[in-house]
Amino acid sequence: MDAAIGLPNLGNTCFMNSSLQVLMACRTCHIVNCPLSTFTVPYDEGNPDPRVPQALVMQKFPRFRNNFQHDAHEWILNMLEVCEESKENLVGAFEGEFDVTVSFPDCGHINRHSETFRTLSVDLPDNGRDFESAVHMIGMPERVESCCDTCNDNKKKPAVKTMTISRWPIHLIVQWKRFDHFGRKIARRVPTPLAFKHYELVGTVNHVGSSSRAGHYTACVRTKGRNWFLCNDASVAKIEPRHAEKASQAAYMTVWTSVA
Repeated sequence: MDAAIGLPNLGNTCFMNSSLQVLMACRTCHIVNCPLSTFTVPYDEGNPDPRVPQALVMQKFPRFRNNFQHDAHEWILNMLEVCEESKENLVGAFEGEFDVTVSFPDCGHINRHSETFRTLSVDLPDNGRDFESAVHMIGMPERVESCCDTCNDNKKKPAVKTMTISRWPIHLIVQWKRFDHFGRKIARRVPTPLAFKHYELVGTVNHVGSSSRAGHYTACVRTKGRNWFLCNDASVAKIEPRHAEKASQAAYMTVWTSVA
């Protein structure tokens, strides 16, 4: 079926519906057998029931056991954590890895380790800067306080931390930091291409509203036939790629799939 399938709103569940739609735009979700398959298989047959993944997340994360508006990024991370318990490696398709170095000017030693990530949370760039320049800023040198592994004296001291992406995931989720410390929305648009490095854009989650505590989520997704659809809960409409690109500029999350 080369079309997105609308999902009924179960009571302020637009955050979940939009997250599910962009997951359905990721090919691995339709291949790997995991807890999400209890939703994916009926989705592919044109008869999805969002109550199934809703119950899976509610069972593990009690904070979702209500009809409040929640954060789409938080929900998608928790859904992936539920899938982590499966023997099949769906989560691995969303995991990348950082090489991390922490340099200590006073002793000259360097700590090195690796960190995995499932999404990239990125600061919104200044006006005029685009998606690629913002992603390039991830892991730039920052001043921190840390303990030197070589000195091994358990004393925190000034250091410089840098991170580089050493392994890119099959499916890359980028979350823009669109809400400030008070939950207020930052509406700045970011020029975003439909292709980036070895990735193609397959989905966006957009938030309409002035704060993180209110508003409405929608999704734009690309199907396997490369058609784009706007998903607004149960309502689905086919759109042109240029409309998806415009939506990506104001997105809360963008989802990319590797073509390598």
